[in-house]
Amino acid sequence: MDKKYSITFQTYHNERLKEISFHGKIMRPLYVRLIFDRVPIYFKSFFFDLFSQPRYGLEINNRIYGPDIKDIIEKEEALVSFVIDKHIDNFSHEQFKISYAYYGRDLLNMMEEAFIDYMYHFFADEGIPYFASVLRNGLQEKRVFPTVENLRLVLKPEQYRKLIENSLYNAPPYHLLHSFIEKPQVTSLPCFTVMDWEQPGIEEKFKEFVKKRHPEFDPSKAVAKIHSYIHRT
Repeated sequence: MDKKYSITFQTYHNERLKEISFHGKIMRPLYVRLIFDRVPIYFKSFFFDLFSQPRYGLEINNRIYGPDIKDIIEKEEALVSFVIDKHIDNFSHEQFKISYAYYGRDLLNMMEEAFIDYMYHFFADEGIPYFASVLRNGLQEKRVFPTVENLRLVLKPEQYRKLIENSLYNAPPYHLLHSFIEKPQVTSLPCFTVMDWEQPGIEEKFKEFVKKRHPEFDPSKAVAKIHSYIHRT
């Protein structure tokens, strides 16, 4: 008879570490304890690390608001469960670590820098290089998507339309993918991981979304770019 293995995990705030400020809230870092065949491993939550970055805090009236820690825990537990299910028949701590790192990568985060570069060159070509420079420097600690959405309010309609339409061909599909997760509420957090992309039906839903928003654009080109980021080493 085959031996049956037990796999359990728990998210917890690591009491052995010093308290830190999570966008103004004092707490200890979020960790995960995973036990396989009675052998535990411990590691820092990927999503806690990601959303601790200053860019994920929203400043309103001199007060910083960060993501809800409950949403981060929910996302973390979904990732760990997803990876366990992927390897339930051939599980090992080593395989788990590899897959956890692979499926937890945030595609939006991976694309942001290239999209910032695209915007810099776009506005420089539009004849406003000082604004282009200020925008690129300012976005190092701010989220890109809300900034792009705010540009809709300050740019002339034809210029904003040109910014978005040119990005389809000259930038990674960062704005497309972010718009996709905002509208159908695919995720409660501003991230979209490889795990999220591999959920059943997501790729087709994304293609349909792109077709409706940009009928003249072939959505398979955006999908190909997404796959190129997924398969980067």
